[in-house]
Amino acid sequence: MSDSKTVVGCDDALSYERLAASWRPGCPFPVMTGPSLTNYENVLRSEGTAEMPAVISASWAGVVLSLSNPMAHAAAGLLASATSRPHHRVDPAGLYPALDQFEAVPVALVATAADIARLGDWPGTRHPQFGLVTSRTEESLSCLIYRTLTLSCRAAAGDIAMIHPMAVGADKADAVAMDELRPLVRSPGRTLQVVSHGRECCLVLSDGLVCGRGTAASPVGADLAARTRMPSCLRGEGCWRQDLEDNDRIAASSIDVQLAFLQTCDSIAVGNNAHPLSVGIGLGFMEGTTVAVVGTVGFHIVQRPLFDDLADAIHGGARLGEAVERLNAMGEANREFTRFGLLGDPSLQIDLPEPRSPRRSHSAGLEAERVDDGLMAQQIILTRLRSLLPLELPMDERGLSEVERAIRRGLLSRGNRQIDALRDIRQSIDQIQAATVQELVREIHGTWWGFLGNNARAFRQVSSTPVICPMCRRDSAVRVELTHRLPVDLTIFTVHCQRCGDLSSSTSASTDFDVAADHIVYAPRRQDSEMTCTLVSERDGPAHGQVGFAFVAGGIGDLPRGRSRPVRVGPRGTRQETWRFHLGEHVQVGEHYAVVASLIEGEYRCSNVFVNTLPLDCED
Repeated sequence: MSDSKTVVGCDDALSYERLAASWRPGCPFPVMTGPSLTNYENVLRSEGTAEMPAVISASWAGVVLSLSNPMAHAAAGLLASATSRPHHRVDPAGLYPALDQFEAVPVALVATAADIARLGDWPGTRHPQFGLVTSRTEESLSCLIYRTLTLSCRAAAGDIAMIHPMAVGADKADAVAMDELRPLVRSPGRTLQVVSHGRECCLVLSDGLVCGRGTAASPVGADLAARTRMPSCLRGEGCWRQDLEDNDRIAASSIDVQLAFLQTCDSIAVGNNAHPLSVGIGLGFMEGTTVAVVGTVGFHIVQRPLFDDLADAIHGGARLGEAVERLNAMGEANREFTRFGLLGDPSLQIDLPEPRSPRRSHSAGLEAERVDDGLMAQQIILTRLRSLLPLELPMDERGLSEVERAIRRGLLSRGNRQIDALRDIRQSIDQIQAATVQELVREIHGTWWGFLGNNARAFRQVSSTPVICPMCRRDSAVRVELTHRLPVDLTIFTVHCQRCGDLSSSTSASTDFDVAADHIVYAPRRQDSEMTCTLVSERDGPAHGQVGFAFVAGGIGDLPRGRSRPVRVGPRGTRQETWRFHLGEHVQVGEHYAVVASLIEGEYRCSNVFVNTLPLDCED
């Protein structure tokens, strides 16, 4: 791109920093030359804009911070000067004190994604109106600053809602699958609203995905056997969705939308990223022409589409950061398992469409039952098992009813007849638990299984308690309590880390029994590997049940079948269970999800295991 009256191109970071230091409103705006600027120039030209737009000075609320990198300091200085905001340079040690200092105003933090990743956490947890102005490269970051300041010059464009066909609001969506989305994103858009399943690296559709990396090709010069979490494409073995062809994936960077609103798990993963930055879906959009991504930080349960709530706040005069703050406050008040973050400037004003759908109310939760002992203890175990039916576990419901009748008869018996009844009841409950876990292991192996399955929207959040992550040992995890929205006396406790992901789920509130698994396992192909779980009981009596291990969708990826076995943990005892498995040569090198599932005394627990498959010649 040649220099113009409005933009001056910079071939490297040093020239960019030099020109940025002397820039004043009305002068040509410095931008680093490269693919991002060329792409933006082509997009504007296709809209009929012959000349690159000038940066017009404005007055925005809040402050601009910049972190570590001299180029980021220069970019932040330009953003601050053009919007009449103060600019403060901080180092990693001074970032959180600065966020606390400016808690009352919007804070735009300008930084490279790599510098944020070194923090090890998402900085937005420390500030309600925080926005991270970032991109993967210095060149794309400089262009993001320019796109942000010239957003008003973009031509009018439409809005796209892509909602999973099983989600609330799908009847009002523009697309529910890839074949419907693909033609819509061939033209520029103002907003893209997505309500679907997601991973850190992608937005998942039934017949395709939107890719954060933009390619499934093998990376150049990558350490394919590195003992770090990464998807299969970075291991050189293509996309994790082996059922897709190349044309079933769309690169996020190729979608020309000004704002992306992503109600999918892990769509904001910078600092809290578990995988390399090169695959993040939020950063993928920021590499294109998008100026802001509003997405969920960590695990997310979709109760309803929330884009209209964001639009309502914007229409009421809120800037982007304030609108995101309202979303988070609403989620907390409604006890929804939702935390939003913002990639982009929180002081940006953006035009959003009118709401498509009415608001929905939230039902109240129910309290859990108390427990007891004796023959009644078996009734309580039975009640726990029956409460699991809304999760659609493969459980013998008729068998539960037969045991319940046996308990009622046992309560009327005396002497040996009562003792015999208690023995038979215990045996029947053990058989039900064993059969359920055996079938569950087969189900996990054969499907893209999830703990809540298709029932996630039936639950609401009751509380969220910060805990130390059992995997990375950071204070970045929460223990979330979810209750069923119907009166079925079902409560779920899940531990989730913003960095490591969803770690475990349980239907038990008690702390006197635990099933802990190795959350990360490295397993070379064509070698025997093993995974261990530890059962710890602080209870005064023995605990009986069944425990199993299986790869999620293992049947699709040539992974070994799961197995289960009965287990007994003595009073105040500890027991270890080890599963040995052998990965064949056709198993994809990458990270595979596995689950340790148990039904013990009617309590259902699952621990997630991230099995990273390595090439045969890697080091142990």
